[in-house]
Amino acid sequence: MKKHPIIRTEQLILRDFTSSNVSFIQKLAGDFNIADNTLSVPHTYETGIAEQWIKDIRNDLNPN
Repeated sequence: MKKHPIIRTEQLILRDFTSSNVSFIQKLAGDFNIADNTLSVPHTYETGIAEQWIKDIRNDLNPN
């Protein structure tokens, strides 16, 4: 898998998603106020969706 650079500023760190992000993604995406303001985030955001989303992003960024 291709490693992307980490970009750091005083207020922001951009890096690849990892499995350690799953609980945070689950919490935010599961919030009705966040899901209600997006086109593609389902509500209720069920367990397993965050893991699949990270996997899909990795596949999109690193096609075989």
